[in-house]
Amino acid sequence: MIDLNALEEQCPKCKGKGEIENTTWYHNLAMHNSRFQILETKDKSNIIKDETPDQPDEPMLFFCRNGNGRGKILTAKGKRLMEFVRSWMNPNY
Repeated sequence: MIDLNALEEQCPKCKGKGEIENTTWYHNLAMHNSRFQILETKDKSNIIKDETPDQPDEPMLFFCRNGNGRGKILTAKGKRLMEFVRSWMNPNY
């Protein structure tokens, strides 16, 4: 019987999340969090309007290409099994 847990493992790059946080947002989020804790609810909407142009143009999270967004990668056994399956599915392989 095949042990399915031996065919894949957690992706070390995204730690199983499937996404990688964008570090350019850290400073921006830290600045907003410190200001939001001090201000009243009415003032929060004004700050959001005033400070949105300073935000990074990049997304907050990147898709992890290492495991195609699944958060898992193939082990050596898993790669061997996939090559075997591909060879039988495609006669020209």
